[in-house]
Amino acid sequence: MRRFLVVVVIIGALLTLSNHSKRQRATLPDLRGLALSHAQDRARAQGLDRVESQDAP
Repeated sequence: MRRFLVVVVIIGALLTLSNHSKRQRATLPDLRGLALSHAQDRARAQGLDRVESQDAP
């Protein structure tokens, strides 16, 4: 039973490390004061492929 638990912990740690290495980081451009369409265009031009917008509550 103890060996099984150790194996599960090791597998969990490896999965966590593999997902961590897939994360990407980006420097966000300063888009304050721009119209939404201009801000989205500039973000895409900076290489941000997934640009979404959401209304504030």
